[in-house]
This record gives sequence, structure tokens and C-alpha cells, in this order.
Amino acid sequence: MWQWQQPHVGWPSFEFLAAWLALSLYAMAFIAEDIRSGLNAVPRGQWEAARSHGMRPLQVLRWVILPQALRTAWPPLLGQYLNTIKNTSLTMAIGVMELSYRSRQIDAQTLLTFQSFAVASVLYVVVIIALQRVGRRRGQAGWSA
Repeated sequence: MWQWQQPHVGWPSFEFLAAWLALSLYAMAFIAEDIRSGLNAVPRGQWEAARSHGMRPLQVLRWVILPQALRTAWPPLLGQYLNTIKNTSLTMAIGVMELSYRSRQIDAQTLLTFQSFAVASVLYVVVIIALQRVGRRRGQAGWSA
């Protein structure tokens, strides 16, 4: 029977660092483009109106431009974050101990294929639904709230 093992917390392995770096760089390009498109969606007149009220450039960005830009960019950003979570299963190919890898190990030790992958699938679904609900609630509340 499979037993719960106490996790060993130590310095991350090379595989984990490589996966983290690769997924971060991959997602960073898409996230930067989503934020850029959100900033471009804000009319130039918003910047000029805030400057005419005496706000400094960083104040304009913080209090006027970014709340509008992030409201526009939020749906594609959330989609990219969800894709990144789902893409973590690709790290199994280099030996990172993530959810799919653990499920495969449990399957090999206990021959409970359906149960191990069903639990992994449910965990993926729970995380993604939770993030979608947070995103939906955040999108309704707006960024200035």
C-alpha cells in the first residue's frame, strides 16, 4: 500500500530550476504582450487629461492608466496564467516532481492507474476553477477598488 512520505525541503534541483526558468521566460513574452496591448487600449487623452490636472508621470501611470489597462488586459492575462499552470505537466519530461510525475509514480507503485490520475485531474481542475473565479471576481470589481 502507498504511504505518505514526508517531503524533503532542500535546495531546488537543477531540473526544477531549468523548468522554472523555461516556463517563466515562455510565459513572460506573452504576459508582456498582453500588458502592452492593455496599455495601448487606453486612449491618449487619458494621459493628457491627468497631466493637465498636475499629476506627475508616475502618478498618471499608477492612478489613471494602469487601472484601465489592467481591466482590459485581465482576461488574456488570466488565460496565460492558466496555460502556464497546465504547461507545468510538460516539465515531467525533464524529471521535475510535479503533479503528473507524482501520479505516474503512484501508478507504478500501486497499480491504481485510474485513481492516481483521477486525483491529479481533479487537483488540476480545482486549481484552474479557483483561479478563474478569482479572475472573474477581480474583473467585476475592477482594478481601482
